[in-house]
Amino acid sequence: MRPGARGQVSQKQRATFDVWGERYQQAVDQSIAFSHQSSDFFAEVKAELLLQMMQERLGDTRRLHVLDVGCGVGRIEHFLAPACKSVHAVDVSPTMIDKARESGCPAIFACYDGRHLPYANGSFDCTFAICVLHHVAPSGWTMFLEEMRRVTRKGGMVVIFEHNPRNPLTRLAVDRCPFDKDAVLLAQRQLVRFFAQLGLKEIERRYILFFPWRASIFRRLETHLAWLPLGAQYCVAGRP
Repeated sequence: MRPGARGQVSQKQRATFDVWGERYQQAVDQSIAFSHQSSDFFAEVKAELLLQMMQERLGDTRRLHVLDVGCGVGRIEHFLAPACKSVHAVDVSPTMIDKARESGCPAIFACYDGRHLPYANGSFDCTFAICVLHHVAPSGWTMFLEEMRRVTRKGGMVVIFEHNPRNPLTRLAVDRCPFDKDAVLLAQRQLVRFFAQLGLKEIERRYILFFPWRASIFRRLETHLAWLPLGAQYCVAGRP
């Protein structure tokens, strides 16, 4: 996604992601090849963290209705759908949504206009976006977050995962990714300020993905490093 001013998605921008929809997974994997992991690894790590946060903050995930804003080809949905009551996922690119549906994932995929989420107020227990905000023009960040807050029930959770601009390998990956050419990375502290301005009560923030390895020892070590601003990405969670 690369919404323009006020969060509006132009036809040119939508067409760009439609073109990359056919080669999206390949392009992402090439940009992070130096990590010797595929994008599925990073999706799985974030899915595990998201499920853990929902379990701790909202209760049994099997009772929760979840929305992914800017789902791309729907990789994380494969990890979330079996553990949640329902998983909805939206994107501005019809091509990517088609590929997500073709994958056989039981999530509910839909296109949207990049500005207004097609759901009623308070429809979801948890609404999240993974590495999407840096594709939104800074002038559209407020609207993007406001829409996420609107469709999240009171007492639910809004979660944003983003690239950490302080991490040199993250910057390398972004520079190598063809559809990240115009990306505007924002620091965790900026996102925390946006949450406060929108009345989202911050309930968690952490840096993640310090190590590109699956071994449980590294996953446990990351929990102790969550305060250190050197992880490849970070997340911020807030409550409406």
